[in-house]
Amino acid sequence: MNNLPRYIHAGQAPNSDHITVLIKGLQKVFPKSHKPGKKYQELLRLHKDTPIAEIWNELCSLGYSKPLELKRNNTKRWCKSDMITHFKPYQTVEVVSDESLSSESHIFIDEPLIANANRQVKLDFVIDKGINQPNQDVLHIGEALSVKFHRTLRMPDDDKLHHLPASLGPFPLYSVSEYAERLPAKIVNKGGVFLPMFQREAMWMDFDTLYPQKFALRVFVGKVNAISGKHMDETNDAKEPVQDYIVVPGQKWLDGICTSPGVVKQFVAMPLGSGYTVESQKTGEDRHGGLQIEVIPAYRTGLRKWYFDENQRVDEFFFDDGPFLDEQRTPAELGFKPGDKIRSYPADPIYHTPTTVQEMAKGTVGAKISVTAYYGMMLASASRREILRNLQSDEGLSCTVYGLPPSADSLLWGRPTYEEHGMGELAVQMEDLLDLSKAREVTPEQQNVAAMGLAAGGKLIQDIYRDSNPSTIWNTSAAQIVNVHFLDPFSCEKVTHIVPPPPPVDGAEYIKKGLPFFVVDEQVDNRVDGGDFNDVKSISTINAEKGITAEPSFDPNKPTIIRPCDHQFCNICIKKLEISRSSGDEGDSCWKCPRCGCDVAHVAGFAAPMNLPGEESLKAKVPVHVLKVEDGRAQFQSIRRMRV
Repeated sequence: MNNLPRYIHAGQAPNSDHITVLIKGLQKVFPKSHKPGKKYQELLRLHKDTPIAEIWNELCSLGYSKPLELKRNNTKRWCKSDMITHFKPYQTVEVVSDESLSSESHIFIDEPLIANANRQVKLDFVIDKGINQPNQDVLHIGEALSVKFHRTLRMPDDDKLHHLPASLGPFPLYSVSEYAERLPAKIVNKGGVFLPMFQREAMWMDFDTLYPQKFALRVFVGKVNAISGKHMDETNDAKEPVQDYIVVPGQKWLDGICTSPGVVKQFVAMPLGSGYTVESQKTGEDRHGGLQIEVIPAYRTGLRKWYFDENQRVDEFFFDDGPFLDEQRTPAELGFKPGDKIRSYPADPIYHTPTTVQEMAKGTVGAKISVTAYYGMMLASASRREILRNLQSDEGLSCTVYGLPPSADSLLWGRPTYEEHGMGELAVQMEDLLDLSKAREVTPEQQNVAAMGLAAGGKLIQDIYRDSNPSTIWNTSAAQIVNVHFLDPFSCEKVTHIVPPPPPVDGAEYIKKGLPFFVVDEQVDNRVDGGDFNDVKSISTINAEKGITAEPSFDPNKPTIIRPCDHQFCNICIKKLEISRSSGDEGDSCWKCPRCGCDVAHVAGFAAPMNLPGEESLKAKVPVHVLKVEDGRAQFQSIRRMRV
């Protein structure tokens, strides 16, 4: 609009896009040079789309005092700040009796209005690599939920109850889609994320919400539900239902499978096919491994406003306190029948644009209008309310007519734009770019990887809290599932070219460092019963049956591997090598393998995690491919609905 000519001087021929405005009763800014009380008039030819505020600006530039109002026949009045109210187009939704016909334009008679409003809600899964906060890999789900996977101390598997150990740092997370060319097809097809875990390493999950939006999470270990013990494909018993999900916020942590009220057995990684995993003990084989997390969001409230489909004129005052329908109720509860229509308005149905010269002339292009400047007491402008009375929302009007950018909702629900960092921010030098380009030319090769599953470890004191929410809040149609794959550190390094973290500390080192154990308040009346895990044996029980008296644990004192020659050395030897190099005895700043003399690039399990040259990630956030819940598995059901 700024490119439009503001006015045409007298003598210029007007065209069909211009309107002539005669303004009477004007006063000069300096009346001393003129006759007292003298009134003036000015003729302006303005483009039809010129905001009327430009009339005031033009009069000021011509030496006139700015009038408070412009009046026409004492019936129409305009102020400089006058705006026109517009309504976004509403949608007509038809009530149907067949649930399979539900869509954006059709609503099942027994589903709440809020379900239709949430039909297009989609969760995005993104890994935040923690550029600003290193070592803070987080899986973000939608705009509200975040999940962290924490390394932790493996608690004694001695049939005693133990308090919850602290975090030893988050596991590094990687998107399967980012490494699809190096991962087996079986993992790529499932999508999700992967992380490195040592054999017999423990893990716990941390759930957080950025604002009070609720989620129901069904956590599976190798497709065995960690709360109920049932397989993913098993339906819940209608006569004796059990809660097979956790609710966030509410359930802050999950450390293991729920074996009895207030007790979980710690998540511990074991190789697939070893016979230790929960999956192999429950199903007789290891087919899936890892974790599967089904995410069911609660309906988001207030996305749409609902009203009877009547030929009624609406204005902005109607939207402030109009009799809208309760979105939590169904059409049947509201008295609708199949075939009836309901209006669905956007949550913010109103927007405003400046009043233009064309509105002053009632849309008559090329007309000449006469107005009078008013300098007295400011009177309330009637133009806005009058225009509102004449406005009627029309579902046939397009966003283009109203001047609304296409699909404003898509800006809210579309996929996020992933922040990329420039070379300067990452301190990349020109010589580094040459190495990087060479590294990019290397064709990735698919790696053979060793996947892990989760076994049952020691007993921990942890309540799984009951769901106290109404059953109608869960948006089951928006449910999605993310696969979390566990790779042994060597396999993970082959795929990512990133050295994994060292093995976690053992119990003695944990206590020596003064790390805490967490005592949680037990809520006896607010916790679920244990799942069906009576036939699942812990690692120590299986070891005893196999005659293993001293199970091999992984701690910092056990062998590490140096790259690229893959020779193993104990941690003591590595430390001696570091001391020798730093003291200058070797006379060389580069480490040498004591066995073969090869230069040491890095020590797996000893050096801090770092990327190889040319492998640096330039993205702070990485998208994660997830699966829709449409493969026939048993659908999520609220326990409260079934109890009713």
